[in-house]
Amino acid sequence: MATWTQKVCLGFAMTLAGQALSNDFNSGTSPQNFSLEKEAASTSWGVVCVRNQTNLTINFQTKWDGYNWESYSLAPGGYRWYSWRYEGGRSSPNFQVSFDYDLRDRRETYKYYSLERYQAQFEDCQYGKQYGFQQTGSFIDLYSLN
Repeated sequence: MATWTQKVCLGFAMTLAGQALSNDFNSGTSPQNFSLEKEAASTSWGVVCVRNQTNLTINFQTKWDGYNWESYSLAPGGYRWYSWRYEGGRSSPNFQVSFDYDLRDRRETYKYYSLERYQAQFEDCQYGKQYGFQQTGSFIDLYSLN
């Protein structure tokens, strides 16, 4: 069975399976790091990254087909990645995002997109298909960045 994860990326620290990991460039490869590197080399993921390139906090929802919508907020300059672990194949369910795109009134007017994923050996924005929220006048939209 495939699994999915999502991460908030605001610094060098990440959390994987409830265990905090950090990039320590002076420590070399410990047995724990070697184990994670070996697992990463044999595992691939479908990865998508969503960035906030506006000066506003963006509220949005995401879901993988077959799962419920989940709500998130991204501060200006923030980003978050979502990943689906491939097991026994190289496909992942459709990944969708929705957000209120019209800032002119207090009504919620949603746009919905299905987002492409990139296959990667690591769960990180730099390896995934990237999208950015951008503001044009009174409207927000989501654009492909790579």
